[in-house]
Amino acid sequence: MAARAGMTTLIQKVRSYTNAGTADYTLAGTAYWSDDQLEDTLDSHRRKVLKVSLDPEQNFVNSDYQTTIYHLPEWANNLEQFASDSEFRLYDSTGTNIGTADYSVNYEARAITFTTDQDSAVRYADFHIYDVFRAASEVWKQKAAHVAANVNWQSDNHRIDAAQEYEHCLKMATQYAGMAGPTFTRMVRVDEA
Repeated sequence: MAARAGMTTLIQKVRSYTNAGTADYTLAGTAYWSDDQLEDTLDSHRRKVLKVSLDPEQNFVNSDYQTTIYHLPEWANNLEQFASDSEFRLYDSTGTNIGTADYSVNYEARAITFTTDQDSAVRYADFHIYDVFRAASEVWKQKAAHVAANVNWQSDNHRIDAAQEYEHCLKMATQYAGMAGPTFTRMVRVDEA
């Protein structure tokens, strides 16, 4: 099964944080780290957030104020991007979906740009956010488990300190765990009737 299209950027981030190739090692006939394996790791560190109010930005254009840009909250980092198989949804105050042809999203800047003036109308979004640092920590822990049996050895003029790789993996797991966000089980808006 191929990884979801909206996960490509997040998978690349975790791959870069963990120096994870697509065939680093093989266990019981399974090569590590495929996109699917990294996506599974990310999925274990995701949160679904619903009815997030977008912040409109007014711009003065042709002697009038227009609203074509809306911003996601600052905490809304590392989103699963819109794709046919993702749950990213943009909608108005009546719950009606806004067509993808009517806007574009800069996920890194957390900015949504509409093709026409929205007249400061209320806009909401539903999406998944991921703790990429916690996922990276988990990958480093699994890499450490893979090399845990390696031993140091020396012969004549050669010395191999294989245990250093294990220590390095654990150090990286600790580093990324420290960068990870708090763990939540559920986020619910309480300011709505």
